[in-house]
Amino acid sequence: MQTAAFKYLDYPQVCELVGLSKTPIRSRIKAGTFPTPVALSSRCVRFRSDQVAQWMEDQAKAGDSSKLERTAKASNARLARFQRGVSAA
Repeated sequence: MQTAAFKYLDYPQVCELVGLSKTPIRSRIKAGTFPTPVALSSRCVRFRSDQVAQWMEDQAKAGDSSKLERTAKASNARLARFQRGVSAA
């Protein structure tokens, strides 16, 4: 028997894992920016752990790149202010 490469997670587990409450997760699902849950029955909805883990990795990568962009922008602004200050003196 082969084991699954993922586990099914319920909302409380996903909330704890990603650090968001149920409402923001539902908003992201509706916007298409969060993995959609799987309906195992009419009253049982679960998330695939591999999809949630991939979403978290994507968020970390996006955060790293935007942080680099913000840092570069701030550095350029500081340099411009410094150069204006030096030329004014």
